[in-house]
Amino acid sequence: MGGNLNYRPSLGIWYNIIATGDIVEDLGIRFKNSFVKVIGNGRDTSFWHEVWIGQDKLCDAFPRLYRLETFKHASVSMRVYTRGSSNQFSWAWVHQPMGRSIGELEDLERVISDIKISEDNDSWKWSLDGVKQFTVKKLSGLCDEKMQASGSNLVETLRNNLVPKNIEVFVWRLMKKRLPIRIELDKRGIDLHSVLCPLCDDDCETTDHTVLFCSHAHDIWSRVFSW
Repeated sequence: MGGNLNYRPSLGIWYNIIATGDIVEDLGIRFKNSFVKVIGNGRDTSFWHEVWIGQDKLCDAFPRLYRLETFKHASVSMRVYTRGSSNQFSWAWVHQPMGRSIGELEDLERVISDIKISEDNDSWKWSLDGVKQFTVKKLSGLCDEKMQASGSNLVETLRNNLVPKNIEVFVWRLMKKRLPIRIELDKRGIDLHSVLCPLCDDDCETTDHTVLFCSHAHDIWSRVFSW
């Protein structure tokens, strides 16, 4: 998958991951909301602050109850547990719900009454794939489909099935200057003892030097052309 991802090293890797998500969203793919929490024992999931049931965080869906919560960072396991064949609830309110809060509490308990609590750890599933497992290959295919449908940027996104994918990825990273060579690492603020080529030690390790001008690269190209 090609395209300019607008890499901004000074803002860190997570900024760039989020920025990549924005690009995918611009294609019409609901990427950011495609990861869904799967409840196991409920210990690693925030009851109020994560989307683990329905489409919204419970703090947004039930704001009156959220204001009454004494421990707003409670996990699911602190509020829901299984006894026998049914779920039980453990609440800790500032004061007992009254008025409209009672209606919210009834709605909330109805929503979470069928949640299955188990001994497994909480996990994630990817809603854009039938097997519920995220892969770069699957996401790349979805992006290609969207871009082909819109007729935009086909040259950069379509793949040649005759070329091994690892070679395609290497060439793409080479063109975008994203190989982990010393000059590029130095630009990203990684402290290195030297930016000279570790193979020949004659010049800075740049993309062009590594692929074309290094004496070791010359030797490899000579062998390739001798075939």
